[in-house]
Amino acid sequence: MFGKFKLFLVCSLVLSAVAVSSVQADMKDGWYLGAGLGYGMATDSDFTMLDVANDTGSFEYDSGVLVSAAAGYKFGMPRVEGEISYLKNDVDKITLNGATQNDSADSKTLAFMLNGYLDFANTTRFTPFINLGLGLAKADFNLMANGYSIDDSATVFAYQAGAGVGIDLSDNFVLDLKYCYFGTSDPEFKGSDGGKMEYESSSHRFIVGLRYSF
Repeated sequence: MFGKFKLFLVCSLVLSAVAVSSVQADMKDGWYLGAGLGYGMATDSDFTMLDVANDTGSFEYDSGVLVSAAAGYKFGMPRVEGEISYLKNDVDKITLNGATQNDSADSKTLAFMLNGYLDFANTTRFTPFINLGLGLAKADFNLMANGYSIDDSATVFAYQAGAGVGIDLSDNFVLDLKYCYFGTSDPEFKGSDGGKMEYESSSHRFIVGLRYSF
């Protein structure tokens, strides 16, 4: 997973190096809107059943499709935005106390983030940037097992950090290629037996976005 992140950054630097345009890559100051479509790779996560036995296990996930929308304001190098994103990942494999379980499960994350960016404008159409974000996430988890189920949600603290490159398409439109690491505090979900499950939640997100500045 981290290998893909390194490859993404290398490609961004190569694009910046080979760009020969004399147009200043600096999105206009002021308000903008953005939308994104991406690839969300949920990391394998450990879980604990918070009951008398305190059973432990792990989830392995399939990758999912990420969608996002944002509104922000740019003032020089910095810009600040509010973002909403949604990602669903199906669980590919469940291990409980060392044994593989043939159960069906999925995880959904709806996040509301306040993001800060720094744009490193230069003399090309390619503008590298870094970002940090804090907010809240509504995590939903569904599990169907033999005689047991979980269908619950929890609102938890969320954070993200990333980097990418913006490519000027016109005076108003910018194409973004971005990586983000997204994580939350551990959510807890109630099962059909009244007990609770706690698990780790994070993902690697590769996003293609489009920004429009007014």
